[in-house]
Amino acid sequence: MIHHKKEPCIYGETLKILKQLLRDGYIYTGKNRNHLRYLQKIFPEIRRSQFKNKSIYYLKDKNKQAFKEMMKQDKSRIITFQELGRMSQVFNANVDIKHKKAFIGRNRAKKPLKNCFSKDGSLRENGGSLVDFCIRKY
Repeated sequence: MIHHKKEPCIYGETLKILKQLLRDGYIYTGKNRNHLRYLQKIFPEIRRSQFKNKSIYYLKDKNKQAFKEMMKQDKSRIITFQELGRMSQVFNANVDIKHKKAFIGRNRAKKPLKNCFSKDGSLRENGGSLVDFCIRKY
């Protein structure tokens, strides 16, 4: 019995996903898991990485771009070097120290500094610190 190897056929939603993957270089899994797995079987250049329960498919040569996109989607307030190191291992991307520093602390809420001085440089009357209280009292 002769078995003919069936050529893969890409159409419909799978074709749309492939076009988006080629255009952007990455795509989040979402509801497209089966389509993306099928494409990954046909094209071994398509990689999948998962970090913090989020998975993303990307092209092998676009791993740094996918890494940056995953960092943008990370909602945690504190990002450490260790976390960046783990994530860069997941994506097999060597990220230099300059790019790592761009991500460190980027999600931290910045507190505005209290200005206890008035516009002319003297202390304000209603400053709330203990030092302000002691200075006004004496």
